[in-house]
Amino acid sequence: MARVAVKVAERAEEVAQRAREAIKAAVPPSQPPAGPDRQVWQLRAALRHGIPEGHAGRLNGTTAEEVDADAAAFAAMIDQAGVPGPNLRTRPMPIAGGGGGAAIPEPADRRASLVAHMRGTRRI
Repeated sequence: MARVAVKVAERAEEVAQRAREAIKAAVPPSQPPAGPDRQVWQLRAALRHGIPEGHAGRLNGTTAEEVDADAAAFAAMIDQAGVPGPNLRTRPMPIAGGGGGAAIPEPADRRASLVAHMRGTRRI
C-alpha cells in the first residue's frame, strides 16, 4: 500500500511540474502586470498628460515608461481632434432677482416705479 501511495505522489508531482511549465510557456514574461501596479501607472500617466481619469484604463504598456509614452500619444491625438479640455477659468454666473430671466431694473427705474405705485398710477 505504501508503494502505491509513493507512486501516486510521484505521478502527481510530474503532472504538477508539466502544468507549471505549460503555464510559463503560455504566459510570456513581457505581459504587462495586472492589478494595482498597472492601474497606478495608468492613472499617473493620465493625470500627467491631462487625460481624464475615466480614460486612464485605455493606456497600454509593459512598463511605466511605455504607459507614459502611450499617454503622451493619446493626449496628442485628443489635441489633434480638437476636443476642448475643461475650462478652468470660468466663474459661475450669479443668479439675480430669484431667476425668471427678467432683467434687474436700474435703481432710478425702481425708484420711479415705487413712486408711481405709491401715487396709485402704474408705470410700465
